[in-house]
Amino acid sequence: MSNDPEKVAAFVKSLTKEMLASCGPIFITPGLNTYPYQMIDNGTYALIDTAKKRLLVTCHHVWKAYLDVRGENPNAVLALNFGDGDASVAFAFPERQLVCADADLDLAVFDFEPSRVAHISHQKTWFRISEWPIETTKEGDFVSLMGFAGKEIKKEGLVCTFSTRVLPFRISGVGAKEIWIFNEPVNNEVFAFIRQSLGGLSGSPAYTRDKTGAKLVGFVRSGYKLEAPEETNADSIFAGTLILTPASFLQPDGSLRRPEI
Repeated sequence: MSNDPEKVAAFVKSLTKEMLASCGPIFITPGLNTYPYQMIDNGTYALIDTAKKRLLVTCHHVWKAYLDVRGENPNAVLALNFGDGDASVAFAFPERQLVCADADLDLAVFDFEPSRVAHISHQKTWFRISEWPIETTKEGDFVSLMGFAGKEIKKEGLVCTFSTRVLPFRISGVGAKEIWIFNEPVNNEVFAFIRQSLGGLSGSPAYTRDKTGAKLVGFVRSGYKLEAPEETNADSIFAGTLILTPASFLQPDGSLRRPEI
């Protein structure tokens, strides 16, 4: 796909509904029945159907942040939002559902069957992967990400409203265990947009599209700021470079294959 604005817009439109249906915000609170303003941290989760298991995937550093908070406060809760209305739930006993956690790949994978949220009204679906192993992406491919910016969460009384949008980027490089997206000319406009607002993208799935439909290619793990004057220190860490972990490390049983380096 070229970087023609109309083609990029069509690419985004084609993926928006599918992405929103299979990912959402994951966040840490000091306990049950707390106010939204007490939220400690947030990221993004992805729901994956491997045909063998239904999984929830997020960043290892999001999982570790929860464990660190819970080490200080045993009442801390890892929570998930599944849509509008009364659709936020506590992730009960996540340690029991943990399938694999890899700090080096920055991924944490959990068993997460639809029955766990059958008691709430939601429109989420588990993104089906039918071909294994997952194909790797390449430099020049276009991908779309979807995150839930912490700075854009509206917290009014007992009401918490998450905001999101699809973000299109062109892949700048692919390594043995990382995918890079640089703030280069073709990506400048989107990086400028996220410059000060996109903490919360960690764990976002990255999709591309071919003739058969959407394809999962990776998960956002981290980013780096551009070198900048002190007055821009509030910029998102994602304002200079995005780093993704390739989805090809994920296996049908939810395990993570170690990179061969």
